[in-house]
Amino acid sequence: MISKIKFFGLEDINEKTEFVIVFHPTSVRSGLAIDIFVRKNVKKPRVIKDFQENFDYSMEECQVVKEFLKRFPDFRYLISGDLMHIASITFGVLCMLFKLYKNHKCVLVYAE
Repeated sequence: MISKIKFFGLEDINEKTEFVIVFHPTSVRSGLAIDIFVRKNVKKPRVIKDFQENFDYSMEECQVVKEFLKRFPDFRYLISGDLMHIASITFGVLCMLFKLYKNHKCVLVYAE
């Protein structure tokens, strides 16, 4: 079966990439979802552990997650989130993403 999911930015992923943050429309198409992947040989950073303690999202059945892992088997799925919350929660999600991007070899990807 050919996937209908299109990824933009995959060309930026290389052997030094530790994390990939995939942004895509939510299932209701009115918001922005986030899936985070880590290379299998990289430890989960504190910022992700903190995030998981407060937001326990798991979207392993998401088609974007499945398709990304099929294309990049050397990565594993970590966590998902979205930007459809009240302002204080959305701010927390954005801060976590910023810290991850700033402190690690991270690539941003968009899927639709």
